Amino acid sequence: MTTKKGVVKKTELSAYIHFKNRPIATINLDEGDTLQWVKKTTGKQDILLVTSAGMVIRFEESQVRAMGRASRGIRGIKIRPEDNLVSMDVVEPTEEKLAILIITKYGFGKNIRVNEFRCQNRGGIGVKSINFRKTLGDDHVQDAVIVSKDHEIMVVTESGTICRQQVSKISTQRRSSMGVKIIKLDDGDKIIAMKSIIQEEEEKDENALL
Repeated sequence: MTTKKGVVKKTELSAYIHFKNRPIATINLDEGDTLQWVKKTTGKQDILLVTSAGMVIRFEESQVRAMGRASRGIRGIKIRPEDNLVSMDVVEPTEEKLAILIITKYGFGKNIRVNEFRCQNRGGIGVKSINFRKTLGDDHVQDAVIVSKDHEIMVVTESGTICRQQVSKISTQRRSSMGVKIIKLDDGDKIIAMKSIIQEEEEKDENALL
Protein backbone atom coordinates (compact mmCIF):
# COMPACT_ATOMS: atom_id res chain seq x y z
CA MET A 1 0.00 0.00 0.00
CA THR A 2 1.15 3.57 -0.74
CA THR A 3 0.11 7.00 0.51
CA LYS A 4 -0.17 10.36 -1.25
CA LYS A 5 3.08 11.50 0.36
CA GLY A 6 5.10 8.47 -0.76
CA VAL A 7 4.97 6.24 2.32
CA VAL A 8 4.91 2.54 1.40
CA LYS A 9 3.90 -0.38 3.56
CA LYS A 10 3.73 -4.14 3.06
CA THR A 11 1.57 -6.41 5.22
CA GLU A 12 0.99 -10.13 4.80
CA LEU A 13 -2.58 -11.08 3.87
CA SER A 14 -2.70 -13.42 6.84
CA ALA A 15 -2.93 -10.32 9.07
CA TYR A 16 -6.50 -9.80 7.85
CA ILE A 17 -8.02 -13.28 7.82
CA HIS A 18 -9.74 -13.00 11.21
CA PHE A 19 -11.55 -9.70 10.61
CA LYS A 20 -14.13 -10.48 7.94
CA ASN A 21 -17.16 -8.84 9.55
CA ARG A 22 -15.85 -5.48 10.78
CA PRO A 23 -13.53 -2.75 9.51
CA ILE A 24 -10.00 -2.60 10.90
CA ALA A 25 -7.11 -0.15 10.70
CA THR A 26 -4.43 -1.12 8.22
CA ILE A 27 -1.96 1.80 8.40
CA ASN A 28 -1.12 4.72 10.68
CA LEU A 29 -1.14 7.90 8.59
CA ASP A 30 0.78 11.12 9.14
CA GLU A 31 -1.28 14.28 9.50
CA GLY A 32 -2.40 15.48 6.06
CA ASP A 33 -1.53 12.20 4.33
CA THR A 34 -4.01 9.75 2.78
CA LEU A 35 -3.88 6.13 1.63
CA GLN A 36 -4.24 6.10 -2.16
CA TRP A 37 -3.12 2.74 -3.61
CA VAL A 38 -3.32 -0.87 -2.48
CA LYS A 39 -2.01 -3.72 -4.65
CA LYS A 40 -1.48 -7.42 -4.13
CA THR A 41 2.14 -8.45 -4.76
CA THR A 42 4.21 -11.61 -4.82
CA GLY A 43 6.94 -10.27 -2.56
CA LYS A 44 9.49 -10.38 -5.39
CA GLN A 45 8.31 -7.61 -7.72
CA ASP A 46 9.53 -4.05 -8.38
CA ILE A 47 7.61 -0.99 -7.21
CA LEU A 48 7.18 2.06 -9.49
CA LEU A 49 6.12 5.41 -8.04
CA VAL A 50 5.35 8.51 -10.14
CA THR A 51 4.91 12.07 -8.84
CA SER A 52 3.07 15.07 -10.27
CA ALA A 53 6.44 16.73 -11.00
CA GLY A 54 7.28 13.79 -13.27
CA MET A 55 9.74 12.07 -10.93
CA VAL A 56 9.78 8.26 -11.07
CA ILE A 57 11.46 5.81 -8.73
CA ARG A 58 11.74 2.05 -9.17
CA PHE A 59 12.93 -0.14 -6.33
CA GLU A 60 12.81 -3.79 -5.36
CA GLU A 61 9.88 -4.82 -3.22
CA SER A 62 12.32 -6.69 -0.97
CA GLN A 63 13.48 -3.28 0.33
CA VAL A 64 10.14 -3.00 2.14
CA ARG A 65 9.88 -5.48 5.01
CA ALA A 66 6.49 -6.87 6.02
CA MET A 67 4.91 -4.94 8.92
CA GLY A 68 1.94 -5.32 11.22
CA ARG A 69 -1.37 -3.57 10.68
CA ALA A 70 -0.75 -0.86 13.28
CA SER A 71 2.52 0.43 11.80
CA ARG A 72 3.11 3.54 9.68
CA GLY A 73 5.25 2.22 6.85
CA ILE A 74 8.47 3.65 5.42
CA ARG A 75 9.47 6.21 2.80
CA GLY A 76 9.20 4.96 -0.78
CA ILE A 77 10.16 8.21 -2.49
CA LYS A 78 11.35 11.58 -1.24
CA ILE A 79 8.78 14.15 -2.35
CA ARG A 80 9.21 17.92 -2.34
CA PRO A 81 6.56 19.88 -0.37
CA GLU A 82 4.82 21.13 -3.53
CA ASP A 83 4.82 17.67 -5.15
CA ASN A 84 2.48 14.68 -4.69
CA LEU A 85 2.41 11.05 -5.69
CA VAL A 86 0.03 10.36 -8.60
CA SER A 87 0.64 6.69 -9.38
CA MET A 88 1.87 3.43 -7.87
CA ASP A 89 2.28 0.15 -9.74
CA VAL A 90 4.22 -3.11 -9.66
CA VAL A 91 6.16 -4.93 -12.40
CA GLU A 92 8.21 -8.10 -12.67
CA PRO A 93 11.98 -7.49 -12.33
CA THR A 94 12.66 -9.11 -15.72
CA GLU A 95 9.91 -7.19 -17.56
CA GLU A 96 11.12 -5.59 -20.81
CA LYS A 97 8.05 -5.16 -23.02
CA LEU A 98 5.74 -3.07 -20.83
CA ALA A 99 5.73 0.73 -20.69
CA ILE A 100 4.65 3.48 -18.35
CA LEU A 101 2.06 5.68 -20.03
CA ILE A 102 2.20 9.17 -18.51
CA ILE A 103 -0.45 11.84 -19.05
CA THR A 104 -0.38 15.46 -17.90
CA LYS A 105 -3.17 17.73 -16.70
CA TYR A 106 -3.44 19.31 -20.16
CA GLY A 107 -3.48 16.04 -22.11
CA PHE A 108 0.17 15.62 -23.12
CA GLY A 109 1.88 12.31 -22.58
CA LYS A 110 3.95 9.42 -23.87
CA ASN A 111 4.92 5.81 -23.40
CA ILE A 112 8.26 5.16 -21.69
CA ARG A 113 9.64 1.62 -21.59
CA VAL A 114 9.88 0.35 -18.01
CA ASN A 115 13.46 -0.77 -18.61
CA GLU A 116 14.44 2.92 -18.85
CA PHE A 117 13.90 3.03 -15.10
CA ARG A 118 16.60 1.03 -13.34
CA CYS A 119 16.15 -0.04 -9.74
CA GLN A 120 17.36 2.44 -7.13
CA ASN A 121 17.45 2.43 -3.36
CA ARG A 122 14.09 3.09 -1.80
CA GLY A 123 13.59 6.61 -0.44
CA GLY A 124 15.42 8.59 -3.13
CA ILE A 125 14.01 11.37 -5.31
CA GLY A 126 13.88 9.21 -8.45
CA VAL A 127 14.56 10.33 -12.02
CA LYS A 128 12.74 12.79 -14.26
CA SER A 129 10.33 11.19 -16.74
CA ILE A 130 9.04 14.15 -18.74
CA ASN A 131 9.85 17.76 -19.60
CA PHE A 132 6.90 20.12 -19.40
CA ARG A 133 6.12 22.79 -21.97
CA LYS A 134 7.09 26.26 -20.74
CA THR A 135 3.97 27.74 -22.37
CA LEU A 136 1.88 25.67 -19.95
CA GLY A 137 3.40 26.90 -16.73
CA ASP A 138 1.22 24.92 -14.32
CA ASP A 139 1.12 21.61 -16.22
CA HIS A 140 1.98 18.48 -14.26
CA VAL A 141 1.66 14.70 -14.43
CA GLN A 142 -1.93 13.79 -13.60
CA ASP A 143 -1.75 10.01 -13.87
CA ALA A 144 0.42 7.11 -15.04
CA VAL A 145 -0.35 3.46 -15.77
CA ILE A 146 1.59 0.36 -16.80
CA VAL A 147 0.55 -0.70 -20.31
CA SER A 148 1.42 -2.92 -23.25
CA LYS A 149 0.90 -2.20 -26.95
CA ASP A 150 -2.34 -4.24 -27.08
CA HIS A 151 -3.97 -2.25 -24.24
CA GLU A 152 -6.35 0.66 -24.58
CA ILE A 153 -6.75 3.58 -22.22
CA MET A 154 -9.82 5.39 -20.92
CA VAL A 155 -9.26 9.02 -19.93
CA VAL A 156 -11.72 11.14 -17.93
CA THR A 157 -11.73 14.95 -17.91
CA GLU A 158 -12.96 17.47 -15.37
CA SER A 159 -15.96 18.39 -17.54
CA GLY A 160 -17.13 14.77 -17.65
CA THR A 161 -15.77 13.85 -21.08
CA ILE A 162 -14.43 10.32 -21.60
CA CYS A 163 -11.93 9.46 -24.32
CA ARG A 164 -10.80 5.98 -25.30
CA GLN A 165 -7.85 5.17 -27.52
CA GLN A 166 -5.28 2.51 -28.31
CA VAL A 167 -1.93 2.58 -26.55
CA SER A 168 -0.21 1.54 -29.79
CA LYS A 169 -1.15 4.91 -31.34
CA ILE A 170 0.71 6.85 -28.64
CA SER A 171 4.40 7.29 -29.37
CA THR A 172 7.11 5.69 -27.23
CA GLN A 173 9.71 8.27 -26.25
CA ARG A 174 12.71 8.69 -23.98
CA ARG A 175 12.51 10.18 -20.51
CA SER A 176 13.90 13.54 -21.62
CA SER A 177 11.16 14.30 -24.20
CA MET A 178 8.02 16.42 -23.73
CA GLY A 179 5.61 13.87 -25.15
CA VAL A 180 2.77 14.46 -27.59
CA LYS A 181 -0.82 15.66 -27.40
CA ILE A 182 -2.83 12.58 -26.42
CA ILE A 183 -6.20 14.27 -25.98
CA LYS A 184 -7.47 17.59 -27.30
CA LEU A 185 -9.25 19.40 -24.47
CA ASP A 186 -11.80 22.20 -24.59
CA ASP A 187 -10.73 25.51 -23.08
CA GLY A 188 -10.63 25.25 -19.31
CA ASP A 189 -10.91 21.47 -19.23
CA LYS A 190 -8.34 19.21 -17.53
CA ILE A 191 -7.49 15.55 -17.23
CA ILE A 192 -8.65 13.89 -14.00
CA ALA A 193 -7.76 10.20 -14.32
CA MET A 194 -6.68 7.47 -16.71
CA LYS A 195 -7.30 3.71 -16.69
CA SER A 196 -5.76 0.98 -18.83
CA ILE A 197 -8.15 -1.53 -20.41
CA ILE A 198 -7.24 -5.10 -21.30
CA GLN A 199 -9.56 -6.58 -23.93
CA GLU A 200 -9.89 -9.97 -22.20
CA GLU A 201 -10.86 -8.36 -18.89
CA GLU A 202 -13.40 -6.12 -20.61
CA GLU A 203 -15.07 -9.12 -22.27
CA LYS A 204 -15.31 -10.88 -18.90
CA ASP A 205 -16.94 -7.82 -17.34
CA GLU A 206 -19.48 -7.60 -20.17
CA ASN A 207 -20.36 -11.29 -19.86
CA ALA A 208 -20.83 -10.90 -16.11
CA LEU A 209 -23.55 -8.32 -16.74
CA LEU A 210 -25.55 -10.53 -19.09
